Amino acid sequence: MFHYLFQDFSANRGHAKIMFIMTFFRLVHPFARRKRSFLWYAGIPLMVLYRVIVEYILCVELRASTVVALDSKSNMGMRCHQ
Repeated sequence: MFHYLFQDFSANRGHAKIMFIMTFFRLVHPFARRKRSFLWYAGIPLMVLYRVIVEYILCVELRASTVVALDSKSNMGMRCHQ
């Protein structure tokens, strides 16, 4: 779990805002992707805090339920969907 949360640190060294956002995203993501389950309901306070801090205060639109995966077919190497 510890490695999962901080796996973006080496790529974003020196960018505190990005490191904070990605760590917070990885913390909230398991709760957000399981809609209407016990885990989703238990994570509501954390998801609200994430949305307020990341989307409204830091002005970065990265929904907690976004799935980011490697894609060998695209030119950019990543694909995102909600």
